[in-house]
Amino acid sequence: MRRTALDAQRTTERARAPPRAPGATPLTTGAVLHLVPEDLRGDPQQLMSWMRVRRIVHAWLPASYILWIDEDSEERLRGLVLRQVATGAEPLPEPALHRMRQILPELQICYVYGPTETTVYSITYNEPRALERRCPIGRPVDNTRIHLLDQRRRPVPPGVTGEVYIGGAGVAGGYLNRPDLTDERFLPDPVVPGERAYRTGDLARLLPDGNFEFVGRVDDQVKLRGFRIEPAEVAAALQELPGVTEAAVLADRDEAGETVLVAGVGRVDGPPVPPHEWRAALSERLPDYMIPSLFAEFPRLPLNRSGTLDRRAVLERARTTLPAQANVQAPRDGVEMSLYRIWRQVLLHPGIGITDDFFAVGGTSLSAIKVLHLIRERFGRDLPIRDVLEHPTIERLAARLHQGAPAAGDDSLIEFRAGRDYAPRPRGGPVRKRPRPKPSCAGSGRTGLWAASGSSRWRAVTGMYWKESGCPASPN
Repeated sequence: MRRTALDAQRTTERARAPPRAPGATPLTTGAVLHLVPEDLRGDPQQLMSWMRVRRIVHAWLPASYILWIDEDSEERLRGLVLRQVATGAEPLPEPALHRMRQILPELQICYVYGPTETTVYSITYNEPRALERRCPIGRPVDNTRIHLLDQRRRPVPPGVTGEVYIGGAGVAGGYLNRPDLTDERFLPDPVVPGERAYRTGDLARLLPDGNFEFVGRVDDQVKLRGFRIEPAEVAAALQELPGVTEAAVLADRDEAGETVLVAGVGRVDGPPVPPHEWRAALSERLPDYMIPSLFAEFPRLPLNRSGTLDRRAVLERARTTLPAQANVQAPRDGVEMSLYRIWRQVLLHPGIGITDDFFAVGGTSLSAIKVLHLIRERFGRDLPIRDVLEHPTIERLAARLHQGAPAAGDDSLIEFRAGRDYAPRPRGGPVRKRPRPKPSCAGSGRTGLWAASGSSRWRAVTGMYWKESGCPASPN
């Protein structure tokens, strides 16, 4: 179902918890239902403008958009008339939601949890506080029972992690034409005789304040860029590749705190395979969001004393092996240099070339949004997020920015290496330092400086730069 929002002028009521049928609620309360245009869904900046024009009061926003808003919440919420925001599906820091409430005091936050099998929403957290912690998922909605059980389906004490079972009026009847899966997931309610409860496979614990906190998945299911991923499915695709004897896929966090997939691969023969070749091979079998960011190769996957996979050893090997670059070609003009600096700022990666794929060097949908924001600040150009997806290298994105831009002459770049300017030494004579020419316009710099080269020549001597005539701005 498409994301929905309500029109401010015709909304007649404010729900305490998010509606069970988001598309039907506005139509039954005298409100107007707006469907977000497809081309706006990947661009939060344009979406906020769209919501201002239509005076939207209720919206579902993905967790990545909440994090984007929190980077400059006062500016990005300015002019909005939101009364209720629902979000969830991924972990969020509680202060991010609290700051939204401070800027929009009338705003109701609904941080929700629940699988489709229990009619979408089963737990909600509505009162975020300024606590430096991961946001709890909250308390059950009306007519819903939450049980935390151990492996023997016995209740666990408060504070102890258990698997989430959901009972109550929202539990579905089962899976269509899948009696085996229905019997596996829809079980007798351990508390209410004659009722059933849905086994979610999620792990949670009960906090002292009565809220539930999400902990993880029983089966290590990973949620990445809004998609649920079964690591075993990715590992199976790896094992189909030539030369792979075993494989395991784990979740880790990169330097920016984003979830990434890490693949441990067992190979007996042959030299190490560069990560971009692994990705290219997997792209023929898996969608892009399921392709691991890091790869660690072993003759055999490491095991711990109990004979199971040594997860720590796989993750440590992957962290110490930076993604190999297919090409570390340096920027060639001012646009490529600006994009290079933006990528370095967002990706926190030391070795990026202009032909490296953004997502292959750690980029995510959220970091792509940050790149577009910095491009807007640097170039004054509004690009949709699809441009990053369709032009994922510095070289191709620079070409996209050049389209329609006014001609600026030759802005190619020259790298000035460290060194001294010496006159030729006569045979048998001493080395004589050549006098430095007097610049007409000089500025401080450093060796290895990048300077723009246009119709007039720039000269450099050991960290100084100047132009032969005129006093333009610094070349960098």
